[in-house]
Amino acid sequence: MFFRRTTSYAFRALLHMSTFSSGEVQTSGEVAKSIHLPKEYISKILQLLAKYQIVGSKKGRGGGFFLIKNVNQIRLIDVVVAVEDNFDMDICVFGMSKCNSSCDCPVHESYGKLKEDFRSMLINYNIGQLSEIKNDYFPFMPS
Repeated sequence: MFFRRTTSYAFRALLHMSTFSSGEVQTSGEVAKSIHLPKEYISKILQLLAKYQIVGSKKGRGGGFFLIKNVNQIRLIDVVVAVEDNFDMDICVFGMSKCNSSCDCPVHESYGKLKEDFRSMLINYNIGQLSEIKNDYFPFMPS
């Protein structure tokens, strides 16, 4: 239920992009440099986000990536689904095929609550809310 590093980097890239005006184009190199990550890796992440219409892309001279949605409309779940391969929150903690209420699992009730809280957080939080936190937790964000 935890994210791959790629998803964390996608959040960081979007947080960086949230500091620019809507539609302002930034190269993957500019984003990567700002969040201290490899350009090639960030480029692939931004391409995934573009595929899911979270960011837009512009080719050629002056090209790059830009936000096509208001940051308050980019839910964390949207980013996770775009970046995670086969994101599935119904994974059984003991490796069974699915986690469900018909299972006689000793931790199902506690784990089920944790999953629902996690799912709720992903649905109810957005990049705009995270961008308000600024420098304390995200040192790459300008004040």
